[in-house]
Amino acid sequence: MVTSYISERSAALSLVPQLKLKLENHFDYVAPLFPWLNRETSNISKQIHINDRFKILVLFPRRPKIDHDDVKKIFTTINKELLTFKEFAKEHNVPVIAGCPIARNFWELSKCTKHVWIEITNGTISNYLNPVIKASGEKVITSLSISQIAALIKESTLFNIESFSVFLNESKYIMPNFYIFGPRYKPIYLLIKNR
Repeated sequence: MVTSYISERSAALSLVPQLKLKLENHFDYVAPLFPWLNRETSNISKQIHINDRFKILVLFPRRPKIDHDDVKKIFTTINKELLTFKEFAKEHNVPVIAGCPIARNFWELSKCTKHVWIEITNGTISNYLNPVIKASGEKVITSLSISQIAALIKESTLFNIESFSVFLNESKYIMPNFYIFGPRYKPIYLLIKNR
């Protein structure tokens, strides 16, 4: 049996600082957001950011899942809903990736600097349970490099605060299983710009 010991939010606490740090080698500003429409796109936010132009990277944090029979192996899941979101974002030329920390417990997570950055494809959802690390510690899943992620960002659409607000509003209803508090899987948005 394969299960996880943390939530997606806990995975994000490891993923986001590392991704931000590495992307700052390619861009001047990388601002991670977990947006609420009445905050990040509120009137005051729109006023403050009225002249800004930026790119967007969408990150879905994924939990490392451990095999009860062999705790050295790590797996992760890429759900069909993530591909649905990626297809929506592709229409707006916004890159979407998933990320998973390579950590088997809280203590490895606390020091974690190794992550896999996963392209969301039909292949990754067809497996559902994707092996990340073998018992030997060898990576199994193909990981996007930071340079590849930076290239996706550079080729993506330029947004302003108004178009970002529209994108967020539309994205709320894209994934099936919409709950009272929004979709089940909630991404992190990284807003990226150069001076």
